[in-house]
Amino acid sequence: MRRYLVQVLINALAITFVLILLPQVDIRPGNLPMSFVAGLLFSLVNTFIKPLVIILIGQLLIQTMGMLMSFISTVGFALLIWILPFGWAIDQPQWLWIVVAAGLMSLAVTLLDALLGLDQPQLDEEGRGQFVWQWLDRIPGWMTTELVENVRTEQVMRTIYRYGLDIALSPTPISRIRNRVEIWISGHPTYLAGLSTPTKVRLLLQELGPTYVKFGQMVSTQAENLPEEWAVELARLQNTVSPFPYEEVRAIIAQELGAPPEEIFATFEQRPLAAASMAQVHRATLPTGEAVAVKVQRPNIAAKMNADLRVMAKLVRVLESRVAVARSLNLTGMIEEFAIGARKEMDFQNEAFHARQLAANMSGISTVHIPHIDGERSSSRVLTMEFIDGVKITDTAAIDQAGLDRGAVAQTVVRALVKQILIDGFFHGDPHPGNIFIDSQSGAITFLDLGLIGELPPLQRFDLLDLLWSVNQGDPESLATAALRLTDHPGTLDERAFRADVVRAYDQYWVYTAGRISFAAMVEAIRNVLTAHGLRMNRNLSLAFKAITQAEGIAVALQPQMKWVEVAYEEVTTLLQDQFTVERVAEQVRTQAVRGAKELLRELPGLQDAVGQWLDQFRRGRFVVELNTDALADSVTHFSQSMRRVTVALILIGMLIGSAIASSLLVTLQDTQWAFLPILAMGIFILASLFSGIVVLRMLRAEQADRP
Repeated sequence: MRRYLVQVLINALAITFVLILLPQVDIRPGNLPMSFVAGLLFSLVNTFIKPLVIILIGQLLIQTMGMLMSFISTVGFALLIWILPFGWAIDQPQWLWIVVAAGLMSLAVTLLDALLGLDQPQLDEEGRGQFVWQWLDRIPGWMTTELVENVRTEQVMRTIYRYGLDIALSPTPISRIRNRVEIWISGHPTYLAGLSTPTKVRLLLQELGPTYVKFGQMVSTQAENLPEEWAVELARLQNTVSPFPYEEVRAIIAQELGAPPEEIFATFEQRPLAAASMAQVHRATLPTGEAVAVKVQRPNIAAKMNADLRVMAKLVRVLESRVAVARSLNLTGMIEEFAIGARKEMDFQNEAFHARQLAANMSGISTVHIPHIDGERSSSRVLTMEFIDGVKITDTAAIDQAGLDRGAVAQTVVRALVKQILIDGFFHGDPHPGNIFIDSQSGAITFLDLGLIGELPPLQRFDLLDLLWSVNQGDPESLATAALRLTDHPGTLDERAFRADVVRAYDQYWVYTAGRISFAAMVEAIRNVLTAHGLRMNRNLSLAFKAITQAEGIAVALQPQMKWVEVAYEEVTTLLQDQFTVERVAEQVRTQAVRGAKELLRELPGLQDAVGQWLDQFRRGRFVVELNTDALADSVTHFSQSMRRVTVALILIGMLIGSAIASSLLVTLQDTQWAFLPILAMGIFILASLFSGIVVLRMLRAEQADRP
C-alpha cells in the first residue's frame, strides 16, 4: 500500500509541474494548490482507472497495437477538466492543448516511474489477483468471453512492460537510483537486482503463467541454437515453477474424483514431488499398497490459458495484416499449432489415452516401459499413474555406478524413439532428459509426461526416413528432395536456389564442421533454409524433428563417440524387417479383404431393394429400364470412334502377319509335293486382304461422318 501511495503522490507532483510549465492550460484560482489537486486526481486516474478502461476495451488495444493508450489518457484528462469545478483557462483550439497536456502528463508520469523504479516487478506478483481468475474461471462460456481476454491483455501488457523496462535500464546508472528508492520504500533491494537478462526473462515467463512457460520450454528444447546462459536458464523452466498450496490440491481432487485424497488413497504426501507449468505431482499409495504419482492441474489455469492463446492469435493476425515479415513467417499457423497442443495438454484424459497407446506400441521392446494409468482415480484435471523410481536418462554417474552399459542404454533410447516416429507414427512430442527415466536396478527406460504427442501419416514417415537415408548416404541432393516433400511450398519457389542452399547447409554443418558433427545443428540449418524460402513444416513434423534432435542429444550424452545417424538408420532397418514378416503381410491382406467385404455388405441392402423391384416388374410382365443417355452421348461417340480405330489396327496387323506366313510358306514348300498349298494360301490371303480393305474403307468413312 505504501508503494502505491508514494507512486500517486510523486506522479501528482510531476503532473503539477507540467501544468505549471504549460501556459496554454491554466487553473486560475490558486494556481499551485489547484494544480496539485488536479495532478493528484489525474495520477489516480492513470493508476487505477486506466487499467479498468483497458479491461473494457482490450480488443481495441490489440487492433491499434497499443496506440489507443494515448487516446485513453487524453479522454481521461478531458473528463477531469469537465468534472472538476476549477476555472480552467485553455487557449484555442482547446482540443489541441488538451491533447498536448494529456500527452505531456502521461510522458512525465512514465519517465518519473522509470527513473525512480516505482513500477518495478514485485516478487510473487503472479499470486496477486487470483480471486479474479477464480471468479472468471466459473463464468459460463469462458473460452469465448472477451472480458477474460481483456483482463489478460491488461495483465500481460503491464508485466511485460515492467520487466522489459528493468532489463533495458539495468546497464545504465539509472538502475542505482531505482534500487535506492526500492530500499527506501520496502527496506530491501529489488529481487531482480544483480540478476542476468536470461534469468529475468525466465522469471517474466513464470510470472506470465502456464502458457508462456510452455512457450519458454519449447524454445529451451532448441538449446543448440541458444547461447549457453540462455539455454541453462530456459531449461530451468522444466523444474523451477513454484508449487501451489495443498489446500487447493485437496479441493481439486475432491471436486474431480468426488472425495478428498485421504478417502481415496491410503497415503497422500502433501508436499509435491515436482511442480510444472500446468500441474504438480504428489506421491501417494493405493489401498492395495501400490505406489502411485498423482498429477493435479493448477487451479484457475483454464480461463487464463485460453485467454492467452486467443490474445496471441489476435495479435498475430494484426501483425500479419501490417508487417510483411510476420506474413512470411506464417505466425498464425505457428500459434494455431501451439494452441492445439496446449489445449490438448489441459485435458489429462488425452494424456491417459496417449500412455495406453504408447504402451501398446512399445510392448515389443522389453527394456522400454510406459507408466500404467489408474482410470478410476483419474479425470480431466487429475491423473493417477504408476510411480516410477529412477534417475534421469542423462545421469551418467548413476548409470555407471549401477553397472549399466551406457552404449546399450543409448541404443535403446534411439530404437524406442525411431520406432515411435518412423514406424508407428505415434511419438512422444517432448522427450527431453527430464521426461525419460532409467531404473538403475533393471535398466528399464520409462517415458514420462505424455501430454504432448505427435502423429505422422505413413507418407510423411517415409519422407522422413528418406531424409535420414540421404544423410546417412551422404547425398545432399536427395536430402533437398526429401526436405521439399516434407513442406508446403508456394508456386513461386526458386527450386534451384533452394537446393543450393540445402547443399551448402549440409556441407557446412555435416561435412566440414569445425567441432562435433551434430544432426540437430544441421537440421536447424535446413529449417532456416526452409524459412528463408517461404517453406514451412506442419506441427507434427516439427515435433518429429524436435524429438529426433532430442534423441541425438541423449544418445551423445550417454556415448559421445556414437555415430548417431548410422545407429538410427540401422535400427530403422531392423525394425522394418521385423514389421514386414510373412505373418504380418498376410494379416494385413486379411484385414484389407475383410474391410472390402464389409464395404460390399453395406451396399447389399440397396442392391436387394433394386433386385426386388426388378423381379416384381418381371412378374407383372413389364420390365422397364429407364436410361438417360444425354450425358453419355459424347462419351459413347468417342468410345465408338476408338473401337473403330482399334478394329482397323487389328485388321492391318492381321494382314501383315498373314503376308509374312504366306511368304514363308512359298519359300519353304516350293520344291516339294505340297507346293500347291502356298499358292492356295496366297490366293486366300489376297481375297481376305481385298475384303479387309473394303471393311477398312467403310470404317474410315463412318469415322469421317461422326466428326462434327
